[in-house]
Amino acid sequence: MKKSLMKQTIVLDLDETLIRAEVFDPKKPKTEKGRVEPELISVNFDPCLDGNVKACTVRFYIYLRPHVAKMLETLSQYFELGVFTSGTYSYM
Repeated sequence: MKKSLMKQTIVLDLDETLIRAEVFDPKKPKTEKGRVEPELISVNFDPCLDGNVKACTVRFYIYLRPHVAKMLETLSQYFELGVFTSGTYSYM
């Protein structure tokens, strides 16, 4: 590829930048005014977050940040995109 045609790379942080994760709480409403309906996912941790040695499953709401899809679509026209997370393999 000619140098003039090569795209620069932008690496974006997944956690708290592109998405927001909240621990699932069945008593809390999952949407607030102006928020997009979240995805509910289950993540396996080994050991549990509370320090328990046994493996456990924790459920999270995953929210896309406002306008993130449009931002990624626009950036992808001009840049090669990468995503970084400091999360563990089971989190990804």
